[in-house]
Amino acid sequence: MKNLLQTDEEQMDKGHKEENIQVSTKRSWLAVLKRLLFEALPFLFIPILVLLGLYIWDNDQNKTDPDPIPDTVVPDTVVRQQALEENWELFLSRDNTHIGNHALEKFELALCPFSDPNTWDYDISPEEAGMICGYVTVPLFHEQPEKGNIWIPVAIWPTDELPKYPDPLFVSQGGPGGSTLEMYPAMFYASEFKGQRDIVFVDQRGTRCAKPALPCPEGLESWIESSKIDSDEDESTDEYASLRACRIWLTDYKDIDLAAFTTAQIARDFEVVRQVFGYEKINFYGVSYGTLIGQYLAAYYPESLRSIILDGVTPVPFDYLNRSDSIHNQILTEFINSCNNDLSCSDKYPDLEVQLKKTLTELDQNPREITLHDPDSSDTIKYEITGEEFYYFIITRFLRDNSYALLPYLIEQAEQNRFDYFISDKENGFFGNYGANGLYFSVLCAEHEPLVDADKNIPYILPSMAEWENTSQEDNREECAIWNVKHSLLSLEEMPISDIPALLLSGHFDPVTPPEYGEQALESFPNGKHVIDPIGAHGIAFSDECTISIVESFLLEPSHNYDSDCLADPERRSEIVPPSAFMVPFLNRQDVSDPELIGLFGFPLFMTLLMMVRGSLRDFRQTWKSARGSFLEQTVIENRFRLRFELATWAFTIGIFGLLLGLIVFITQGHDTTAYLLADAYPGGVRWVLFIPTLLLFVLPIVVLSSIKLWRHTKTVSGRFYFLIQIFYCLGMLLYLGYVGLLFAWI
Repeated sequence: MKNLLQTDEEQMDKGHKEENIQVSTKRSWLAVLKRLLFEALPFLFIPILVLLGLYIWDNDQNKTDPDPIPDTVVPDTVVRQQALEENWELFLSRDNTHIGNHALEKFELALCPFSDPNTWDYDISPEEAGMICGYVTVPLFHEQPEKGNIWIPVAIWPTDELPKYPDPLFVSQGGPGGSTLEMYPAMFYASEFKGQRDIVFVDQRGTRCAKPALPCPEGLESWIESSKIDSDEDESTDEYASLRACRIWLTDYKDIDLAAFTTAQIARDFEVVRQVFGYEKINFYGVSYGTLIGQYLAAYYPESLRSIILDGVTPVPFDYLNRSDSIHNQILTEFINSCNNDLSCSDKYPDLEVQLKKTLTELDQNPREITLHDPDSSDTIKYEITGEEFYYFIITRFLRDNSYALLPYLIEQAEQNRFDYFISDKENGFFGNYGANGLYFSVLCAEHEPLVDADKNIPYILPSMAEWENTSQEDNREECAIWNVKHSLLSLEEMPISDIPALLLSGHFDPVTPPEYGEQALESFPNGKHVIDPIGAHGIAFSDECTISIVESFLLEPSHNYDSDCLADPERRSEIVPPSAFMVPFLNRQDVSDPELIGLFGFPLFMTLLMMVRGSLRDFRQTWKSARGSFLEQTVIENRFRLRFELATWAFTIGIFGLLLGLIVFITQGHDTTAYLLADAYPGGVRWVLFIPTLLLFVLPIVVLSSIKLWRHTKTVSGRFYFLIQIFYCLGMLLYLGYVGLLFAWI
């Protein structure tokens, strides 16, 4: 390269000496002005577009928030507190003739604990949306109130005026340990329920927002530390160390009596909340474990219930883990059969069962090691994908809606040794928010029936599944031995007959609370109806317009028959994710409005402006010198290198712009289609956009070589600095694209 540069330099110098062309052409001032105007127009064009974009964005903001911005900026907490107090005063001032005796002295106002963007993704705060949040004081042991109190998080979304229906809807999440407040207020916001009846979101005692809370964050830290231990020392590592540490932390350091955290106590908490606000009767909605709370309420306080909705019914007695082996195998078998019987699925994935067996066997024999990254820190974890791990990964996908549309794609990807979705899911679950796993173990170990081994007589899809199910049961037994709580004497061993109107909901592909549990529970509710969604998973009540309409009809008239024929509508089915779809981990973490993606526009935009400014100034200087007769023409070779440089830099910048615009199209198309959104994947037809970074690799040498040659023949500091900026800009952009995995993402 050095010889090449020297040869080019000698030719350029020789051209200067031989030609020695000095043009002294004078141009009229009119020509100078025309040239200047022509060169300045492109430079003015981009700022005009930027200003126009800012104007449109500002108008859009004004549409979503019509209230004028005050001159004095008020802290967010102050605004929220004011809104909270106003909501409470409005609630108290309503004509609450439908409310009986209350005990509001047990309720303490507090800012809503779910204002984080991950749990409340709206432009206004929960309080400004009309929510009333706070804590209800309840006894630690309802049968022994002298043992102290705890505090239950509650959020009320009241009607602005006297509610059309006096009986509110109480909502409970599953788990045990799931937070109602972190999920359902955002889901219900702007729903048709608003204005009809009050909606009361009640968290279980011990959840993340409760006082005290029972999460186990030490589990993460222990796992991170153990992953850093050398392999020679791994044998001495206690795989249950994090659980032991959690129990010690909760009982010894926080002085929490784990025996107080049972379903019987939680159900009594709900009754206290009803009494505190003076509601005579309530409608109850619970999902998953929340349905067990509902059944306890029906058994303990039937006079307090107008109706009950059980979504994904947990059985009484509490023994679901002893049936998980047969349920898991049944769900997998039905899923494979449903794909084989559906032309839209079988045409795309004709060998689904073979692919699943092959993948599980391969991973069982040769586990795949991956590295999980915490996006918010430098923490990393070495993780092994075994056959058992992938088996339970597939099972847990059935907890989500439209799993039938997603799983064939994931199984084929795994067969091709691609685990992008698995890694993304594990990172989000492992480094994300934690449920109250202390509450989970307290309920499970105090109430579940004695754990039994898997049934080996079941015709498993793969023989190893029986061994994996047994291993899972052994883990459950060991965990409960460590947690060491006594069996709850208040646990229901049999559900009494209840005449409360009940709506029982089940999803055909539910791997935890299958339809047979709903049929079992229906025997205790003679005034109930069991609705099974043929494409549903775990928790179907708010899956789509059809299921929502069923819930609304039931709440309107629980004792009357309501239509559920819409469940059979073929239009409800999501498109099967096609094999041509592909995943890009970087894009899975982005949205169109994410600052990281939008920020990338700043670099090419800055370079575009810089190139236009420099080009305009350079042409103006040449025009000025030509008019004065003092412009020195460049050699043909020098012009050639300058032309290469200009074309290459413009091609690079336009390529970056094309890539970024293409990525936005990627994200938009992926997020607008349910099938692709489920898989965090993108249509194969737009894969060509990802060729751009690879093509830019071929442009980079031209930019670098021509920059170096022109740098050596440029006398001004600004000119040389400009060439260096271009080199670092092109190198930096490609290094960044390589870092985020976009350089060869099309492969």
